[in-house]
Amino acid sequence: MKRILICVLASAVFCAAGCKKKGTVSFCEGVDKEGKGVNCGTVFSTGDMTAVFNSRSAFGTDALEMKIFNVNDSSRKPVSTVEVMVNPDDSEGNADLEMYDEGVFRVELRKHGGDVVSEGQVEIVDTYVKP
Repeated sequence: MKRILICVLASAVFCAAGCKKKGTVSFCEGVDKEGKGVNCGTVFSTGDMTAVFNSRSAFGTDALEMKIFNVNDSSRKPVSTVEVMVNPDDSEGNADLEMYDEGVFRVELRKHGGDVVSEGQVEIVDTYVKP
C-alpha cells in the first residue's frame, strides 16, 4: 500500500512540474491602440514585423531577453539577442523585429535568470523575384 501511495504522489509531483505553462509569441504586422496584434500569422515575407507576447503571470521584471534561434541551423546559439523593456506588473507586451533572412525561427522571451516566459515560431520567406 505504501508503494502505491508513493508512486501516486511521485506522479502528481512530476505532472505538476511538467504542467508549468509558458506564454505565447505571436507575429503580426503591428499592434492597435490596445496593444493587440494586427494581421498576425505564422508565415511572413522578409522585413519588419511585431512580436506580441504574453505570460501566464506578471513579468516581475522590467526587461526580458528576446532570443531568436534559427530552427534549421544545427547550432543551439541564438542568431540574435535583444533586450525588451516591459512593465513588471504586466503580462503582455510587444517588440519590433527585423527578419531579413529566410528560414524557420523560434523566438523566446526569457527573464535574465534564464526562465522562458513565452515562445513562438515563425517562417520567413523571401518573396522578391530576381529579374
